[in-house]
Formats: sequence, structure tokens, C-alpha cells
Amino acid sequence: MSRKAAPRWPKVPASFVRAMLAGHSELGLVLGAVIYLVCLSGTLAVFVNEFQLWEQPDSPIVTTVQPAAVGRAMQAVHAQVGPGIGDLYATMPADGAPRLIVSVFGPDVDRGWVADATGALADEDRTPWTEFVAELHMRLMLPRPVGEVLVGVVGVALMALLISGLLAHPRIFRDAFDFRLAGSRRLREADIHNRLSVWALPFHVAVTLTGAFFGLATVLVAALTTLSHENPMRLLDGPAMAADAAPAPFPDVAAILIDAEAAQPGGQTTFVGVERPCTAGQRVMVGIDMPSRLARGERLYFDGSGRQIGAGGYVSGPLGLQAYAAAASLHFGTFGGEPVKLVYGVLGLALSVVSAGGISIWLVRRRDQGRPLPVLEKIWPACVWGTPLALGVAFLGSRLLPPSPVFWVTLTGLAGLSVLFRDGIAASRWLRAALVGVLAGLVILELALSKGAGLTGYAGRINAALALAAITIAIPLAIARRRAG
Repeated sequence: MSRKAAPRWPKVPASFVRAMLAGHSELGLVLGAVIYLVCLSGTLAVFVNEFQLWEQPDSPIVTTVQPAAVGRAMQAVHAQVGPGIGDLYATMPADGAPRLIVSVFGPDVDRGWVADATGALADEDRTPWTEFVAELHMRLMLPRPVGEVLVGVVGVALMALLISGLLAHPRIFRDAFDFRLAGSRRLREADIHNRLSVWALPFHVAVTLTGAFFGLATVLVAALTTLSHENPMRLLDGPAMAADAAPAPFPDVAAILIDAEAAQPGGQTTFVGVERPCTAGQRVMVGIDMPSRLARGERLYFDGSGRQIGAGGYVSGPLGLQAYAAAASLHFGTFGGEPVKLVYGVLGLALSVVSAGGISIWLVRRRDQGRPLPVLEKIWPACVWGTPLALGVAFLGSRLLPPSPVFWVTLTGLAGLSVLFRDGIAASRWLRAALVGVLAGLVILELALSKGAGLTGYAGRINAALALAAITIAIPLAIARRRAG
């Protein structure tokens, strides 16, 4: 009995593979550090609600709130900041974010307050580090729209890296479960890089495409506005109200919330905003979560008297608007509750490892070829391990100083210090040891400041995750030191 011959894969020309590999390496080198920063900060941003509770563990926990309490909290903030200061927004408690927050945004003010279940203001919303991480991911702390465009370019570059990486390794899918653990350092790192790229490929493509879309949306809108003399963003802004500064009573937020929930059966209110409050041109916007849809959020619009003037169309409107809303959920993992968040966290960390590993592989390959770059071999570990280390230092100092300058100064200083070490391996070990110390310091500080609240709830989960991360980094570091000693 004759055996069937195994199917033969089509042979990819070696010249094509070399060209793809060269393009893959060059693009990764140009934007490697920025790509890694966006990926790591995006992984942390998935848990922005949990980090808010961790950063301010003594704020009142509110799981459900009545519409009347929301109205009282918004009026209290409006009375405190004064008329004509800015727009008011109340964010409702939800799974993973059991807080009632009222914020005011205007040209000269950007503040928030945490309210209890009765609508009484309890404390200011003091989460500067969490806000910094979110801004770092969305625009790298650069001014609008430059930051959003740069992040969009990073998304496009990352997609190009994914495609060129697949084309540069014709056997990448056939070798999806092969590990050469006994091989050289370059082979081990290449296998980790390639395996994580393949295993999480659908996730990588989804978040990369949607991230590029959101980042470049500003440029696309500006181009379309120039061509059509119409602003396409009006589709996203909903029905407009003519600006009229004549005095008017504060809208009946409680009644509007009841009407909004009745208009969207099965939905759950996520936020309510009052634009130009206490003027005849005020507009009320209500966000409704639709758990059964990927395009989860619908928006309803009301005038100051409580009359509904339109809807956003994110759930039942034009296909483009539904796709826009679905892309937001897909990028940030806001569907499926905590299990999806955990999956996004793990896969986001994998994407961060993939983005960091590419340059590490390139540096090792150059050394194997007799063309080492010793200074860059020391600086790159400072980027990889120094970024989470600088984020931790920024949190430790956030009660005294703004997180952004602390982060950038720390990261720059770590890059400078790394050059003083013998080689990149020594710099990496030192940075990892410092990161373990900072992670342990974060847990100890939060447990001390929270007066026991950091042992339970969402703050307790974050502390447990940080402790686990410290142990995970410390164990192989200790083994390597023992072998070296």
C-alpha cells in the first residue's frame, strides 16, 4: 500500500523574503520605541476604570444610582464652579467602575468630583496617573491633533510590520508551536517573537486597524471638510442646538434620564452631559449602553426643556456610524465584561513583547555577525524595562508632582545610566531589579494609604497583579544571578 505524499507548500523566492525582512527591520527600527510605548500604555489603558479605583481607593463605591441623585450631583458641581465655566458630564457607575463622577470641561477648567449614592459630592476626582496613562496612549502627551495623528501613524506602521513579518517568514504558521529553547539567544528570542505574533494575530490586526483608524480620523475629517465644505464630524456630534446665551433653568436631568432609558429598552445609562448649562441653547446628551450589540453605545439628545431632538445613530443609524461605534468597542475591549478585559490585557502584553522583541533580535543578529552596536544594546533595555519602571516612579511621585514630567525625566535618566553598564545584559538585569523594587513599593504604598481598602475589591486585584508581576520578574532574575555567581 503506497503512502500519499505530504502536500508541498509553495516555495517563496528567497529574494522576496530578504526584501520583506529588510523592510520589516528598517520600519521597526525607525518607530520601535514609540510602537512599544503605545502598545504598553494601551495595555494598561484597558484597565483604566480599575486603576482609578486603585489610585483613589477611599472614594465612595456606588453600584447603582437614581436619576434624581445624578441631577443633584450635577447641580452641586455647577453651583460650585459657577455659570459659564464649561460643560458638565456625569459618568454613571458600571461593572468595573462603581463610581459616580461629575466632571466639568471648559477653556480654563478640567476638574472632576466623586459623588455618593445620594448625589452629595464627597471628594475631588484625584486620579492624575490614570489620566496620564490614558493620554499617553491616545496622543503620547502631545498637543492635539499632532498626538492623535502620530498614534495613527504608529498604528499604520504596526500593521505594516505585521504584514511584512508574516511575508518575511514563510514557515511562520507551520512552525507555530516550535521552540528552540536549547538554541542560541537569537533563536530563542526569535521563536518567542514569532510565536506570539501568530497566536494572537487576530487580536493584533483588530487593535492595530482600529487604532490607526482613530488616530488618523482627524486627518481624514480635515481632508473631507476641505473637499466638501462640510464637517463630517457633525454626524458624530448629533443634532445641534443654536447657541443662545439667554439665561434658562438647569435642565431636569432626572426626567431626561428616565425618558432616555424608556426610549432604549434594555439599555443602561452610561453618562449624561449638559452643554452650555443654564442657557437657552443648552443641550443634554445621554449615553445608553446596549450590551447585546458590539456597537454598544447609543446617544440621545434633548433640549433644555427635556424634549428629545434626535439620536446619534450608533446602534440603528447609517452603517458607517455603527462601524465607528463597533470599532471603539473592539479597540478598547469594552464588550463582554471582565473576562474580555483580562484577555485584552494578556494579548496586549503579548503585543508589547512582540514590539520590543523585534529590535532585541536585530541587535543580537548584528552581534552574531560581528557588527555589534554596544551603546544601543545598553539603551534598548532601558526603553523596554525603563518604561514600566518610569511609569511606576511617576505614580509614586504623582501625589506631589504631575506624572508626565516625572515619567519623561525618569525614562531619559535611565537611558543615560544604562550606558554606564558593562553591556546590555548587565543593564537589563539592573533595570529589572529596580522594577521589582518599584512594583513592591507601589503595593506597599497603596496598602498603607488605603487603610485596608487596598486588600479587597478592585484595588486589591491591582495590588495582587502588581505583586505577581514583581515575583514573575524576580524569580528568573534570581536564577540568572545564581548561575552567574
